[in-house]
Amino acid sequence: MIYLEFAEYLRQEGFERFLDAWLKKYKSLGQMGGKIHLKNLSKIEKERLSAFLSLPLEDELSITYTQMQRRLQGTKFEEVDFAQVLKILYGDILSNKEKRELQEKKIEEHKKALLNQVMGLKSYEWLKELLDLYREFPCSKENLLIVSKALDTLPCFSETYETLPVFATRVSGNPHYFDKGIQRELLLKGIEYEFHILEKSRDLEHITELFQIAGLLKDDISNYCCVCHVLPENSKKWKYFYEEYEPWNVNLYNVINENSIFHRSDILIIENPSVFRYLSLKIKQEKRNLGLICSNGQINTCTYLLLDRLYNSGCTLYYCGDFDPEGLLIAQKLKDRYENLNLFCYEEDYLREYGTIQKAISNKRIEILNNLEESILVDIGEFIKENTVFCFQEALIEAYEREVENF
Repeated sequence: MIYLEFAEYLRQEGFERFLDAWLKKYKSLGQMGGKIHLKNLSKIEKERLSAFLSLPLEDELSITYTQMQRRLQGTKFEEVDFAQVLKILYGDILSNKEKRELQEKKIEEHKKALLNQVMGLKSYEWLKELLDLYREFPCSKENLLIVSKALDTLPCFSETYETLPVFATRVSGNPHYFDKGIQRELLLKGIEYEFHILEKSRDLEHITELFQIAGLLKDDISNYCCVCHVLPENSKKWKYFYEEYEPWNVNLYNVINENSIFHRSDILIIENPSVFRYLSLKIKQEKRNLGLICSNGQINTCTYLLLDRLYNSGCTLYYCGDFDPEGLLIAQKLKDRYENLNLFCYEEDYLREYGTIQKAISNKRIEILNNLEESILVDIGEFIKENTVFCFQEALIEAYEREVENF
C-alpha cells in the first residue's frame, strides 16, 4: 500500500526533524498547512530532503505545505494525504484543540458525577456555581466533597456552636483541616454564599465573623471579655457576680451556654481595662443599674456575641473609647453593627481640654480617620488631623463619673 511505503521511506535517517516540525504544525492547526523552518541542516538531512523535495539545500529549509505538495507532484506520492502518513508514523494524533476539547469533556463529566453526589443537599447550588467558575477543579474532588459536607452540617443549622478543630475532625478526620489553604478559603466562600454575604478581604475580623455566623469558634475558652452587673435571664451561675457587682472574665463558652435573653438594662462598653475597673467600683458603691463590658482594645468574638444578645434583648448600648484613630474605628464598627448604639462622652471639648499633642500621625492612621462615617466621629477625626492631638480614656474619668450619675 502506498501509504505504508511512504511511511517506510520517511523512517530513514535524516527525516526526523522534518517530520517533527510537520507534526507540531498539524497539532497546532488541526490540519495540514502552514510553514516549517529547519536551521543548521546536517549532511544527511540535506541529502535526504534534497532528494525528497527535488530541491537544492544549503544550511536550512523553509517550506509551506502547499509548496511541499507541489514538489511531490509527478511522484508516486503526489496523491497521498500526508496527515495519514503522520498517523501511521506516530499513531493517532490529536490536535491541541482536540486535546483541549477531550479534556474539557472529561472535566465536565467529572463535575456532573461530583454534583450528583450532593444532589438535593444545601451545598449543591454553591458547588455548582463554584465549578462553573473554574475550567478545572480548584482542588481535589475529595476535598470538594469534604467542604460540601461541612457546609451541609454547619452548627448554626441546629442553632448550636462548635469549635473549629472539633468540627473539622467530624467532617474530615483532621482537626487542622480548615486552618489554612484552599479548604479554608472554600469553606469561607461557601458560608458567604449560603448566607448571602458580600465577599470581602480576608482579614482576621471578617474571617472570625463568618465563622461565628456559621456557628464555628476557633476557641471558646481563651476568648473572653470582662463584665460587671450583666445577667442572663434565670441564670444562677451569673447571679452572684451580678448582685455583688463583681467584675469577672466571662469566656465564649460561658456566653454560649447561657440563656440568650438578658436582663434588660443600660450597658456601657469600655475600651480601657483600667477605666472599666474604676467605673465598676463606682457603680458597685452607688448600686447603679448599669452594666459594664470591657472590650480590652479590639472587640473579639466573645464580646460581639455577648453584645448581640444584649442588643437583641432590648438593652441600651453605650460605647466609650480613646479619641485616637483606633478607638474611633472601634466606635464606628460598633455603630455599624448596632444602629441604636449611643456614643458616650464623644465631644470635641474633651479633646481641647484633655488632649495631648502628638509628634505626628502616620498616613495609615490618617486613612483610618478619613474612612469614618458617623458624623460626631468624623468631626472628632477632623479635629485630630488639624491639631495632631489624641485623648485617652484615663484622662476622661471625671467626665465619665459625671455622666454615670445619670443612670
